[in-house]
Amino acid sequence: MFGHEEERSFLERSFRLSSHIAMDLKEIMAVNLRRKRHDLQMTQEELAERAGLSARYVGAIERGDVSASVTVLGQIAEALGVEAGDLLKKVARLSKS
Repeated sequence: MFGHEEERSFLERSFRLSSHIAMDLKEIMAVNLRRKRHDLQMTQEELAERAGLSARYVGAIERGDVSASVTVLGQIAEALGVEAGDLLKKVARLSKS
């Protein structure tokens, strides 16, 4: 068993790790969402209307200010015509030469 200090340290490390992963997914989704919306030449307002969301909320997701729920992720993916998982896939960055 962990002692009190070891347990607290373990929990703090676990929280930092999960927060880091969540932040990365939020940023990945923001980039993928914005890229796909631009590819479709769709405004935030058009996407919001198709997904049944407010344009302000879509903007906040694209900026990475908020995390979308699984339900909202599904609504956005459907409105964009993509699989929800595609919005969470990390895309390799192209190097600038």
